[in-house]
Amino acid sequence: MNKILIIFADDLGLTHSSQQRKIWDTIVKQAGLEHRGIHSLRYTHVPNLIDKETYPLAISRRLGHSSIKITMDLYSHFFERNKKKMVGLSESIQGGQKVENFEISF
Repeated sequence: MNKILIIFADDLGLTHSSQQRKIWDTIVKQAGLEHRGIHSLRYTHVPNLIDKETYPLAISRRLGHSSIKITMDLYSHFFERNKKKMVGLSESIQGGQKVENFEISF
């Protein structure tokens, strides 16, 4: 039988950070994973968004950052990784020939 996790909010429709942390810790433990903070979800989610070529500004807004600079300061290495993948893809499309002046800007 599958278990369903239901999170109950208070009268204002909010969950408190201590409640969220407790639920998260329970999920991680039940999954048999070593302890990691709930923000580790962001470090999984962001590379997935970048791999899907989501615009950096859209990622920044989704994460609730006050500026795109914060997003780029925290996650620029993921954009660099994706840039290298795109260069490799371009080379394979061109039959293994290196493509000159191919650049992805962000």
